[in-house]
Amino acid sequence: MIKTLKKNLFCLFLPLLWACALAGPKEAYGVESLLIGAEAMGRGGAYLGSGDSGSPVFQNFAAVTGPRAALTVFKLINEINYLSAAYAQNGWGLGFLTVQDSAGYQRDEDNNLIGGKIGYSDSTVYGTYARELGRVNLGLRLKYTSRIMAGIDSAKGYSLDLGALYRLNEYWRFGGEVTNISFAALRWADGAQELFPVVGGLGVGYSVFGAEKRLNLYSDLCLESGGERWSGGLEWLLADLLTLRGGFVQSSFWQDETMVRQLKPAAGLGLNLGGLTFDYAYNPGDELAENITHYFTLGYRFGGDELPAAEQAEIFDAVQAEAAAIPEPAPEEEAEDAAAEAEPSPAGQVPAPARRRMFYDIDDLPPEEQAIIEDLGYLKLM
Repeated sequence: MIKTLKKNLFCLFLPLLWACALAGPKEAYGVESLLIGAEAMGRGGAYLGSGDSGSPVFQNFAAVTGPRAALTVFKLINEINYLSAAYAQNGWGLGFLTVQDSAGYQRDEDNNLIGGKIGYSDSTVYGTYARELGRVNLGLRLKYTSRIMAGIDSAKGYSLDLGALYRLNEYWRFGGEVTNISFAALRWADGAQELFPVVGGLGVGYSVFGAEKRLNLYSDLCLESGGERWSGGLEWLLADLLTLRGGFVQSSFWQDETMVRQLKPAAGLGLNLGGLTFDYAYNPGDELAENITHYFTLGYRFGGDELPAAEQAEIFDAVQAEAAAIPEPAPEEEAEDAAAEAEPSPAGQVPAPARRRMFYDIDDLPPEEQAIIEDLGYLKLM
């Protein structure tokens, strides 16, 4: 019980301890890994290889999506409540995070009460821009962070993130991001500084059934100053209304002066009701109290789902490839077509424009069906 209480107090007072440190700039703690939404957390936290984010701005912000909004809430160690909201449309996005909590009461080193309640506020505003360049997407995310320890100190700072997404084909997608590439610092009113840590990530997504995207696999590798962290999982669309998710996330903790790494399971589900989405995820935390974090994300996709331009290009290329694979007609067949085209049309009837046949294996079908198939082939839809 005492050990758990100490861990809770350490977590709650961590921002204050860092702000009051005397020696040189320290690293500012970040919550980006907790903001990606229940959709990604349900598959272990992997999201970089996804080109269709349920939580815009906070997942791979390089993806260009149609208009959509998301609201995420979760409780950490049964003490701290987080709330994030985001909206994205046609490459532009805006997000907001707020954390409101109490850090206890002001006490001296002998635990005597010397002041009132310490209110803690952490707010960040996000602005994103993404550009689609063929199969490659690039994105920028600007962040403004404000942290306040009521009656003690306050801080603010800016930082910049870079993201990328590459769609190889209808099966494979690759993503990456680097956060805080501006090497900026969070500046406290008392003169102390905390450097925003530079964190990199690489991810891959694979759709087992191609364009249908009924079963998707994801894997991410996060590279940070404390080492690397892996996460991975799958997403199974059982029906248009229900999605099941599962995965693993790598966690690290100190035990007897030794860094211990282990994989912990994650799970979740999603509901889609005509554009209104609800996602839930269970994702274990680290060794902090009670070890459990629950995530809930409510979202809405305005106007339904629209395929990204790169995926539309993939479908168009596939249709063109099928059309190109049709064998050229033999000379005698071309002669027959030319003779048929040369036959005079009935009086008053405008002759149809000349074009070669697209298919030569449909002669056993009724003439009406042959005409339809030929028209689809001529339009490169078959």
